[in-house]
Formats: sequence, C-alpha cells, structure tokens
Amino acid sequence: MKCRMKRVASLFLALALCAGMTMNVGAVTVQEAENKADELEGKKEQAEAEAKDLTEKLKGIVADMEETQKKKRRSNRLKMNLFRLRLMRMISMRE
Repeated sequence: MKCRMKRVASLFLALALCAGMTMNVGAVTVQEAENKADELEGKKEQAEAEAKDLTEKLKGIVADMEETQKKKRRSNRLKMNLFRLRLMRMISMRE
C-alpha cells in the first residue's frame, strides 16, 4: 500500500513538473511591460488633465454660488428696509 501511494505521488509530481515546464504562465516580455507602462502613463496624464478641468469648473460653480448668496443677502436687506419704511409710514399715518 505504501509503495503504491509513493508511485501515485511520484506520478502526480512528475506530471505537475512536466505541465509547469510546458505551460505558458503569462510571463510578460520587457517590450510588453514598457508598452503597458507608456499606456498607463498616457491614461494618468489624461486623468490629471480631466481633474484639472473639473477643478476649474468647480471653482467657477463655487464663485457663482457665492455671487448668488451675496445677491440674496442684498435682496433680503432691501426687503427688510422696504418693510421698515412701510411700517414707519403706516405708523406715521395713524398719528
């Protein structure tokens, strides 16, 4: 029984060794690695350019929001002043 197990194990290991020597495990050549690096570098540059563009757009949106807030505050102040003037006019009419 032990002898038979050793033979099966030896056969299995021999087959694994042969398969490992003959199969392509996906090794990459230096040229392929350089091409992939160049491709990734290009994608990185595109992503950085897109990020810069989006940052500029965001800054523009924030500036517009701030301008709108200023206009809203001014409008609220004008409404409040108008309300005060009307209230004062109503009070002075009663007197």
